[in-house]
Amino acid sequence: MNHFFQEQVLPMLHKLLPYGELGPRVEVRQTPNHVVVLAEVPGLRHPEHLDVRVQSTMITIRGEVTRELPEKEGDDLFYSERMYGKFSRSVPLPVAVVPDRVEASYQDGMLRVKMPKDSLQPGTHVPVDFS
Repeated sequence: MNHFFQEQVLPMLHKLLPYGELGPRVEVRQTPNHVVVLAEVPGLRHPEHLDVRVQSTMITIRGEVTRELPEKEGDDLFYSERMYGKFSRSVPLPVAVVPDRVEASYQDGMLRVKMPKDSLQPGTHVPVDFS
């Protein structure tokens, strides 16, 4: 069911709803040691316009895209498909990560967040020393 929602429903909603309704489009990848999230967030001009928070199994990306040029009296916008305003997107991660060791970068409208996997996954047996 979750796979169907991500593969079929979300792409359709992204086409129909404004930017702020669903937030940026994301891609979540796994390497042997990391989870990497790529998010499309074009138009950010200042670091304070972006807030990334990571919990062990969730990433939340919030921000605000502002107009590059303020509207002046007499300006008449003919047509625009650009998205402006606040956005927020929370995405579940496929495995637990270590939030304290997350690295993030922003370049050319793409946010890249690299998170090391937590070696103690839920359900992992932990030996207990009874000394």
